[in-house]
Amino acid sequence: MSRFQRPQLPQDILIAGGHVFDPASGVDEPGAAVWVQNGRIREILPAGTPWPETVPRFDAAGCFVFPGLIDLHVHLRDPGLTSSEDLASGTRAAVAGGFTSVCAMPNTTPPPDDPERIREQVRRFSELAYCRVHCVAAATVGRAGREVVDVAACRAAGAVAFSDDGDAVADPLILREALERCRDCGSVLSDHCERPELSGKHPMACGPVQEELGYAGQPWTAETLQLAQGILLAAGSGMAAGSGMAAGSGMAAGSGMAAGSGVAAGSGARYHAQHLSSRHSVELVKWALERGYPVTAEVTVHHLALTAEAVKKHGSNAKCAPPLRDEDDRKALLDAVKKGWIQAIVTDHAPHPVERKAAGLNEAPFGVIGLETAMAVIFDLDRRGELPLKNSLPALTASAAEVVGWTDRGRLLSGFCGDLTVFDPRPSWTVAAPFHSKSQNSPFLGETLRGRVRATFVNGCCVYDASAD
Repeated sequence: MSRFQRPQLPQDILIAGGHVFDPASGVDEPGAAVWVQNGRIREILPAGTPWPETVPRFDAAGCFVFPGLIDLHVHLRDPGLTSSEDLASGTRAAVAGGFTSVCAMPNTTPPPDDPERIREQVRRFSELAYCRVHCVAAATVGRAGREVVDVAACRAAGAVAFSDDGDAVADPLILREALERCRDCGSVLSDHCERPELSGKHPMACGPVQEELGYAGQPWTAETLQLAQGILLAAGSGMAAGSGMAAGSGMAAGSGMAAGSGVAAGSGARYHAQHLSSRHSVELVKWALERGYPVTAEVTVHHLALTAEAVKKHGSNAKCAPPLRDEDDRKALLDAVKKGWIQAIVTDHAPHPVERKAAGLNEAPFGVIGLETAMAVIFDLDRRGELPLKNSLPALTASAAEVVGWTDRGRLLSGFCGDLTVFDPRPSWTVAAPFHSKSQNSPFLGETLRGRVRATFVNGCCVYDASAD
């Protein structure tokens, strides 16, 4: 087969001999096999169990076998910005990084803000993508922040969530209306936590590195003001406290899952806070969870791994929104993932052409790519003792699936989708262009990482095989 293949009809296959690992489901089986039948997981066969001889076999010896990775926050730039990325290139990057399901953000041209555009997106996803791609619809018409879209109709057309990503839904009346409409149809409002009147869209976060380099900086309040508004509006949107998230416990430590599940589709006016970067934001989310408010949150891989120091080395390739902050913030984010206060790890994969990123720190656009390096960076955090895989993996699989209400993926359990990621922890490699993405604005260029995705399966179909010609 070729290295990449679009998903075909559901397949039967044994992913055999690897370390089958899914902490959210309590699966930890070295030398086992995952038996996928007709595109669904039939069972996990422990080491020493006779394997059916008639089923095609993929040798995963020496590798981890994870549930297929899920990314709730990806920019595919299609339609309208395809010089940076398109559906084919972006999803090739995704499966090369082990991702089997991704949520496409709506800051495209035009944005998916009505049912017809959403149906067209869904159709093109099915024809051109190498993994499962889901449409996040715009929360407001034209992403202009003035009129809420027809949430129920967009949901029926295929939208899995709503967001004006790239911009916050800043007007409290509009945000409240959007939350209430999402509540009424069992969806989630995913909000870009930034108030531009405070951030100034400056290229760095306020702090010692920003002062040393002499750039204007963004205060942490630019993030927390929008976050606080979203939390309080969600809390006051008709949800009885305690009926959404498990009051007092937040998320179950070590699993990344909400106690009592709590974030399932239909549970209320759910507010999802995007790409948190500040320790102050972590405290706000913790406060909300302790009160049972219907709030979830995500953090990017690069905010878990890097600080503002990365700008010294990588320049505009480390310019992202929100900006990288200091070590105390990074440690607070790591701790929040460990304790389950942050439910999803995302890439916020944001490709830009080389010439635009070369324009200098002030002029270059915000955003970094991350699909192809994410799992190796997460594995590196495990190797350094900063974030064990038992805590990070659920936030890339089962817990992330819960945020958008998916009940058939993200776990290695009988009946779940046969979506799997085979990760080889042994190779050491240096991040370098070209990427499978059209863009190369990675903050990890030149860095040496350990571990690479060996293969990716969707519905039992091998959509990526690193060893194929």
